Amino acid sequence: EVEAASESARVRAIRKLRAMIYCARPALLTLWNRMDEACTGTVSLAEWANAMRACVVPDEDFPWEWIARYITSLEEDGSC
Repeated sequence: EVEAASESARVRAIRKLRAMIYCARPALLTLWNRMDEACTGTVSLAEWANAMRACVVPDEDFPWEWIARYITSLEEDGSC
């Protein structure tokens, strides 16, 4: 039961984060486009996390790098 409740809390938290990310989408896209100087369509995980901190949850201790696997596609080279 505890594991099921924990899973449910995780799902709710990720759903809330996705809503926050959607609301910040214009600012995120602008920032990522600036970061992607080579026009590859990707940014590093560190750049992705920095943008999330700048536009979604401005907390240096928030675990964006860990959460990335749940909310974005990671390439083999670690880029997003």
